[in-house]
Amino acid sequence: MSEKLKIPTRNKHGLVIPPNVATLKTEESRTSHLRRSFIDRHHLYFPKYAFKEAGSLALEFREHRSNSVWLPRTQHNRLHRRYHQVVEMDPKIFIPEEDVMTTYLDEVHLLDELKVCVRAIEMIDAAIDGGLVRRRHAVQENRTQKLERIREVLKFAQCFEIVTNTIIADATSEAIELIAA
Repeated sequence: MSEKLKIPTRNKHGLVIPPNVATLKTEESRTSHLRRSFIDRHHLYFPKYAFKEAGSLALEFREHRSNSVWLPRTQHNRLHRRYHQVVEMDPKIFIPEEDVMTTYLDEVHLLDELKVCVRAIEMIDAAIDGGLVRRRHAVQENRTQKLERIREVLKFAQCFEIVTNTIIADATSEAIELIAA
């Protein structure tokens, strides 16, 4: 592959490092203010057809919400133009190794479960505080089980291999506050 072709920065596992939205330049033109007002979901891994062809694991990996960022349309278009040549030469260039995708998905699914547990505890607490609970003991037991699961997932999160610290911090911050309270 030509050294002049641009590819996104990747970490040691071959995962694309999301662009820093604040530092992305946008093209200026007479109509750019109209396009700039639209926000697009930019998938870090593209083109979609390459991931579809690679199978369900690759497609699930690509489609996970942690593998996309929201950008103004001008920035989104600029990123795709920047990498157009390399994608044209090798549409599968962004597909990580299968074991990396599997581990990544295992880790983000645990973080997703963590967020669900945190929301469940918040709902339980609101119901208790609002006097909406009849069987308080059963609800407290459910809350205790959710807290225990949060503690387990937080322990696992300390050993994650693939998911970035930014994603871990985003998913665990509320859980840590809940445990500390």
